[in-house]
Amino acid sequence: MAAAGALAVKTLEFEGKQKGWFWFRKWDLEDMSSICWFTGIHVLAACAPFVFDRGAIRLCVGFALLSAFGMTLGYHRLLCHRSFKIPKWLEYFFVYCGAHAFQGMRAVVIHHFAALASYVSHKWGERPWNTSDTSTNKWWVAVLTLGEGWHNNHHAFPRSARHGLE
Repeated sequence: MAAAGALAVKTLEFEGKQKGWFWFRKWDLEDMSSICWFTGIHVLAACAPFVFDRGAIRLCVGFALLSAFGMTLGYHRLLCHRSFKIPKWLEYFFVYCGAHAFQGMRAVVIHHFAALASYVSHKWGERPWNTSDTSTNKWWVAVLTLGEGWHNNHHAFPRSARHGLE
């Protein structure tokens, strides 16, 4: 429900009826495409051990080891504890390798903030634009997520480069 005085915005993305729950409706081409895509990815992942060649397995193991050394040597021993000194180029190399592991608090926080922005901005907040969805603006979510909390603005103007129009 739009706030009193909200400006109506016509968008192509959200016109028409919103789909109901996935299991309790007739599936369309988009649903079938998604099912095929996600099923296919998992079937291919299950087949992967049988079609890998030794070079691919060596590459995978080598990449995993580089990531592990990057986390252990680069992030933990070098950056956290300053346990040893190495040339700057080697420090950059180990930290770069550690970044491939995608571990740590930053990755967890960024992932959760993205989910927070989507969840909160479709539940509570102000609706300055009358879009045909449930998107809202929430200023404190925008502060935490570098602008993603201006979700109603984003849904009203999906191609706009600016988050906050207010």
